[in-house]
Formats: sequence, C-alpha cells, structure tokens
Amino acid sequence: IASYYIHHDFEDESDYQKFIGKNRAILIRSINSICKTSENLSIAIRIGFDYADYCFQSVNIQNLLLFESLVAYWQIIEKHLRSLLKPIESFNNSKLLSNTDEISFCQHGQRLIEQLLLINSDNNLEFLAYSLRLLTNLYVFTRGENTWTQRILEHLFRTITTERHIVSKLNPLQKQASCLIDLCLNYGHSIFIYFNDLFKVTQDLVRQQTSSEQQTKLAGWQWSVLVECLAILLNHFDSFQQQAIFINELVQPFAQILNNFNSNVNDLQSFIDYIGIKTTPDAVDYTQINS
Repeated sequence: IASYYIHHDFEDESDYQKFIGKNRAILIRSINSICKTSENLSIAIRIGFDYADYCFQSVNIQNLLLFESLVAYWQIIEKHLRSLLKPIESFNNSKLLSNTDEISFCQHGQRLIEQLLLINSDNNLEFLAYSLRLLTNLYVFTRGENTWTQRILEHLFRTITTERHIVSKLNPLQKQASCLIDLCLNYGHSIFIYFNDLFKVTQDLVRQQTSSEQQTKLAGWQWSVLVECLAILLNHFDSFQQQAIFINELVQPFAQILNNFNSNVNDLQSFIDYIGIKTTPDAVDYTQINS
C-alpha cells in the first residue's frame, strides 16, 4: 500500500479520497510494523502529512471520523519518532531520516502545529479535544525548540483548565487531556525548563479555586492532569528537598481548607451551616428527632 501510494499519481481529490477511504483502516493497523525501517518510516510520515492536509481542507475540517483516524495514525508514528528527540542529542542523531527528509518533515510538522494552535473554539469540543492529541503527537517536529514548547504548553494548559459549563456529563476534553501527561512523560527533558512557570500557573489556579468567592470549580480530572504533569516533571529534580518544598507549596491551600473544616464542623448542624445549605419551612429538624 505504501509503495503504491508513493508511485501512484492521483488524478484528483476524489481519487485520493477513495485511496484513503479504502486503505485507512489497513494503514492504521499495519503502520507499526511498516515503520521499522527508515525508508518505510519516511513514507509513513509523508502519508500522515498528506492525510493531515486532506483533513484540514475546508470541506473536511468538521469530519470527526477523518480527524479521529488521523490522530490514531499519528499516535503510532509518534512512538517511532521519540528517539529523534533525546537529551544531549541532535534531532537526527539516530539517522532514522535523511537530512533532506528531516528538514522537510520539520517544516511541514511546524505548519500543522501552527494550524492546531489556532483551534480554540468551544462550539465543537470533540474536534478541539482531538486537536490537542494531534498537537502533542507532532511535538517532535519542533526539535524541542523553546519558543514552540512554550506556545504548545500555554495552549494545552489554557484549553484544559478553562472552566466550561458542560450540559452533557461526558466532556470530550477529559478523554484526550492525558495528552499533556504523555507530553511531559515522553519529552520531559525539553519541558522541564518551564517547570517553574507551570507550577506558578497551577498554584494560582489552586488559590483561585479554593477561594470561597469562586463559583465555577475545575473538575477532578482537570486537577489530576495538572498534578500528574507536575509530579512527572518533579522527577527531573536532583534534590529531594526541592521536590518536597514544591509539593508542600502546592497542597498548602487545600490543607488550610481541611484545617478550617475540622475547626468548624463537629456535628450535623455545624456541617450544614459550613457548606451553606439553606433550610426550608418544611425541613425536618434533625436535632428534634435526636432529642
């Protein structure tokens, strides 16, 4: 299939669409074994970029089925590309790609990343969620450059921690939010320099969320993503003392809430008063029941 793709001259978009539609599932299932040689890896990357360009055409941009397949495809490719970006190594030290392919792929990947960074609409959360996953799958094409890393982290943090009133119980962002965890896990050596910034943002969120005046609260999954990312990056510290200091600063606002709770709540009525439940005229007086 890969050989046919490279040597076949597609007549028009419908011809290309037929090829993708017919072979998409086969490509995704077999891509892991295809990528074991450098030649096939290059072909697989080209297919991935062409497929991405096709998905980003105006007539296809809202086709979630296409976009879901695109993300699945690049998730597999990314696993083979991680070795291209390791600490104290050049981007192409392992020579999995030719110099020409390296330059071409990085340029194409960065153009796609630029498009993904512009996606921020809440009108289609499922599409937004898939765009986050694809963004992290393409991170290797940034070569770990600081400017790209900072922009991607800011976009991910902002999108994941935005407070939204979701009517449906199922939030599509929750399913894909682990992409930020994967990014820290696989490329922590490139992200670690931004630990202090990420920590400060998270700490500010904690203080904001623990304020009694805050009406909309972040969901549990949002907190777990942020905390796990910081925990992963903490592993890059050589000092256990530094790790302990950061952890203590992060949990301090929650500790204050627990202390306040323990000081003010000692029976059912004080608990009701503490959480602010308003009694109604026909409410049962539990204190009378117990008397």
